[in-house]
Amino acid sequence: MQKEIGQKIKALRSAKGLTLKDISEKTDLSVGFLSMVENGRTTIALMTLKKIADALNENISNFFTGADTQELDNRHTFCRSYNRKIRSINGEYIYYNLANGNKEFVMDPILVELLPGQKEEDVIQFKHSGEEITYVLEGVLTFYLDGQEHVLYPGDSYHGFGDVPHNFVNLTNKVVKVLYILTPPMWQNNQLVAPETQEGTEVN
Repeated sequence: MQKEIGQKIKALRSAKGLTLKDISEKTDLSVGFLSMVENGRTTIALMTLKKIADALNENISNFFTGADTQELDNRHTFCRSYNRKIRSINGEYIYYNLANGNKEFVMDPILVELLPGQKEEDVIQFKHSGEEITYVLEGVLTFYLDGQEHVLYPGDSYHGFGDVPHNFVNLTNKVVKVLYILTPPMWQNNQLVAPETQEGTEVN
């Protein structure tokens, strides 16, 4: 995948008439490193790719293509980590598909990566129908439930109904990864159902 990503970066940069030096100045990444990325000779962290995407004025999801699941049939699928597709990006939240979107399923499993940069004052708590499970895979997650703050570490989890205002955020300077499971699914047709701007607004 790193080779394909590098090729896309190079093609977009060339199409926009930008040099490696231009991208270097916009991202604070060295020209040598950027050259290695474009030629597929090094791996690239998600936050670094986001810097490059921003410098190119592109959505980071444009660098990820291909089938995200391997289907035995519509009711049984495998999702490969090296071919996982981004479902949507909302600010510092990046959502990855862990299923094929079959509307017969009653659970909606999602991998969420939370980038650094969130602030406590920007947290919007919301409600929704059904239940959810949040399991911390990596990093330190701050979970707000009905105005109360709870700090979760790798291996910690939350399970509850969605009828109480809540949300989770990353207040650290490192990426946080979370397994997020909803039932019934709130995410349809690869579109993020975003909460309203008022705290406690119900989302269905």
